Amino acid sequence: MGERKANTQFTKTLQHTDPHERGAEYIDRLKQAQPLYTTLVKAQCLFERENASDAVARIVIRRLEHVYSRPDVFIQLFEKSAQAGCANLQSTVSPIGGDIPSSSVLVHRLATYVYSSEAPLLRARAILMQIYHHAMHARYHQARDQLLMSHMQEAVQQADVTTQILYNRAVVQVGLAAFRCGYIAECQTILADMISTQRYRELLGQQIQRYNQQLSPEQELLEKRRLLPFHMHINHELLEAAYLTSCMLVEIPLMASVDTEEQRRRIASKAFKRQLDMAERSAFDGLPENSRDHVIKAARALQAGDWERSKDLLLSAKIWNLFDNSNEIKDMLSKKVQIEGLRTYLFTNSPHYVSIAFSHLSDAFSLPVSTVTSIVSRMIYNDELQASLDQIDQVIVFSRVEQTEVQRLSLQLADRVNSLVESNEKALDQKLGQGQQTDRTKEGGDGGAQGQRRGGGRTGGNYRGRGRGRGFQGGAMGQRRVAA
Repeated sequence: MGERKANTQFTKTLQHTDPHERGAEYIDRLKQAQPLYTTLVKAQCLFERENASDAVARIVIRRLEHVYSRPDVFIQLFEKSAQAGCANLQSTVSPIGGDIPSSSVLVHRLATYVYSSEAPLLRARAILMQIYHHAMHARYHQARDQLLMSHMQEAVQQADVTTQILYNRAVVQVGLAAFRCGYIAECQTILADMISTQRYRELLGQQIQRYNQQLSPEQELLEKRRLLPFHMHINHELLEAAYLTSCMLVEIPLMASVDTEEQRRRIASKAFKRQLDMAERSAFDGLPENSRDHVIKAARALQAGDWERSKDLLLSAKIWNLFDNSNEIKDMLSKKVQIEGLRTYLFTNSPHYVSIAFSHLSDAFSLPVSTVTSIVSRMIYNDELQASLDQIDQVIVFSRVEQTEVQRLSLQLADRVNSLVESNEKALDQKLGQGQQTDRTKEGGDGGAQGQRRGGGRTGGNYRGRGRGRGFQGGAMGQRRVAA
């Protein structure tokens, strides 16, 4: 119990130290994590000798909390200090002596031991910590597969608030890993629910946001205890920049491909569309002041067909330097802007061309002819572009058929009929659901009604992958109940 109290008190000291006003003091307190980690390793060896499996599992979770979100350099220092201080002790979970294990090996050993524990809460937290560690090191596929196979998205709504915060952190880190690996559409899909709530700082345990509800002093104290120390925060500006950039690369070509204003209003990312509309209505168009301005101005330049200015605006944002592989990120973004600029140009100007040469597109967008051919072929295969390839003359022959007024009105009528059918189905489902709830209330009395209301107290979000056949179901908690 002593090591538990010491770990709790250490976390409290970090929570009550302002890193902005007293940065040196915060760093000095943070340095105490190394001897505390050595104490945890000693306690683990002691409990292993006494065959206290439950106590060992709790200690291992404490060790995971100290290492899962830290850079590899700090983990190596922690392990080196712990092995020097426990040279005369033995451990089967993480062997003492020999070479210092890498961070991935250490996290895997600790998490694997907790998986055999009988406490479901510890197992869930160990899984989320390992997912976070995979995602932090840009191992997107491992993190995504482990999150899907764990089925955490199905049970997290019934978990405690601390586990929900850890789950939200893991999902957000998976989205950032997708962005770092160049999976732009997946990044947009994963981060969409979190950003759309405008509460991601609260959902990530980084800030208390009251909104329209007034918290009692007891509730506010509980909320403050759940806040994470500053060094564990996920940079919210980086999170927003990654999401808006993903929206730019996905939505700008989509907006150029639609024909009517009604179709344009169906753009998936409402937050990005709102920012773009606000920028277009702005009377003063000055220099970008923050990362959001860089991305929005880059999106407007891409929409206007100026991909070079769009690339310069996007890469000039300093927020990308927060990534470990910032140069690779910038190279990836540069290529994505070139490709999406080509797609936007074809969507916008295809009605005005009979044919266009591959060499012209290659020179205009600084892409190899083979890359241009591959992009256009994919667009034709996906029925995004009505054209054909003339390999002899190395040109694209457009075969766009203009819609007559009757055809255009017929399509609008069909869209409105589909919308009406969907709204009627939703109203019918809601009515039937209320009827079934009323029947259950009559049968089960007031207790059944109260249980039904309690069962629907929390809502979550579903992330479903688009375009590549990858169903990704994760989710940020749409509402988080404040414990009394």
